[in-house]
Amino acid sequence: TAVSIFESIFTPFLYGNMTVIDNSAMASIFPFIGQEKVRISWVRAEARAQKDFYIYDVKDMKTQTEGTGSYTLTFTSEKQFRNNINLFSKSYSGNAADIIKNVYDEWLIEPGSDKKLKLNTTAAASHNVVFPYIKPLAAINMIQKNALAEDGTPMFVFESMYSEDTVLDSMKRMLEQEKVFTLEPVPMSATDPEPTREMNKYDGQIYSTLMQKGYETLGRTGDGVFASQITAVDIAARKADITDFSFREHAKPITNDWVSAYFAFDDNRIHTQYNTMNRIMYKNTLAFNDDDFPNLTGLDELEVAIINSYFSRLRTVSVLAHINSVPEIECGKVVEYKKERFSPKLAPADDPDDKVSSGNYLVASIHHHIRRKEYTMSVELVRDGMGEEADLYANQEVNLGVPPRRQVSILDYSGD
Repeated sequence: TAVSIFESIFTPFLYGNMTVIDNSAMASIFPFIGQEKVRISWVRAEARAQKDFYIYDVKDMKTQTEGTGSYTLTFTSEKQFRNNINLFSKSYSGNAADIIKNVYDEWLIEPGSDKKLKLNTTAAASHNVVFPYIKPLAAINMIQKNALAEDGTPMFVFESMYSEDTVLDSMKRMLEQEKVFTLEPVPMSATDPEPTREMNKYDGQIYSTLMQKGYETLGRTGDGVFASQITAVDIAARKADITDFSFREHAKPITNDWVSAYFAFDDNRIHTQYNTMNRIMYKNTLAFNDDDFPNLTGLDELEVAIINSYFSRLRTVSVLAHINSVPEIECGKVVEYKKERFSPKLAPADDPDDKVSSGNYLVASIHHHIRRKEYTMSVELVRDGMGEEADLYANQEVNLGVPPRRQVSILDYSGD
C-alpha cells in the first residue's frame, strides 16, 4: 500500500521501507531472515525507476481485519550488505578519488558486474593509504574527510533512484551546474472541468515548504567554520606548526556570500577570529611516505579545516519542499526555488519575490513516497549563501584584516 525510498548526497546507498497488506499468510509460511531480494520499479513521465534491494527487517506487524494483517518491510541497497560482510586490510596508492573508486569497485560491487563507481571529478592530491581491518564504507569516508577534490571542495559519493550509476562528485561542481527544474507555486484551479487533462503542468507542484534553518552564525563561529587555528604536530620531525584558517582566503563561498565583509565582533572581522577553535593534527611524514604520495597523516594542515568549513556551510540554508514528483529532480542536481516575500503586494510595481531566499539550490536528499497511485517527493534543498539576485552588500571590498599565519613553528627539537 505504500513505498518509501530515501536518497542523499551524504549516503552512498539507497534504503527504504514498504507497507504490505497480507491475506495469504506470506509472513506465516516463511520468516524474512535478511536474504530476500525485492525489485521495486515504476514509470513516471516516461522515466523508469528500477532498483533491487535486500529486505533486512520486519516491523509493525498487526491484524487489520479477520484473516488480514499488515506489516512493514525495511530494505537497503546491496552495497550496504556487502559493506557488512567485508572487512579488509590493504594498502592503496594514487589519486584520492581513484582510491575511493578502487575500494568501492573491489568490495561493494558484485564480482563481474559492470556497475562501477562513476567519477565526475578527481582529487587534488595523491596518497599512500594503509587501511588496517576496516569496512569499505568507513574507508571511503576516511578519504572523504581528509582529501579535497581538484576544485578545492569536499567530495561526495551517492546514488539516486533514476540513475544507474553511483557517482563521486565535488561540492563546487554540483553547485555550479545548470538548474534542471524550477519549483514555484502553481495554484491548481478547482474550477478546471477536467484537471487530469493537463496534469503535467502540475509537475513539481509545491504542497508545502519549510525553511528548516538559515544563516545560523553563533554555533558555526564556535566550531571554527569561519576562522580557526590548526596546530600540526609532526611526530617524525619532532616539531609543531601553527596555521591560521580564514574561510575568505582558504574556503571561499561558492554561492552568493551571506556573511558581510564587515561582519565583526569586538572590531575583529569574523573571518579573522582565529581563537574560535584550535584543531590539533598529528602528522608522521616518514610513515609510508614519499614526496609524491603522502599518507593521510601527512596532509596539508589547512585541508581538514577547509573540508570542515565547506561541509558545515553547505547546509547554511536548508529548505524542505513537499512536491508532486518530478523525475528530473535527483540528488546532486540543482533546482531553482522561487519564494514569495512575506508582505502584501500594495502596488502593481511591487516585486513579490524574496531575493534572499529564492534562487538555485542543491538537492541534498529526497524521500520518494508512493501511496497507492499518488507519488510525491519530500526534497531537501541546501546551499551556502543567499539568492544570486540578492545584493545586500553592494560596492563592498573584502577586508581580510590581519593576514593569516602560515606554518609558524611553536616547537622545534630538530637541533642538538
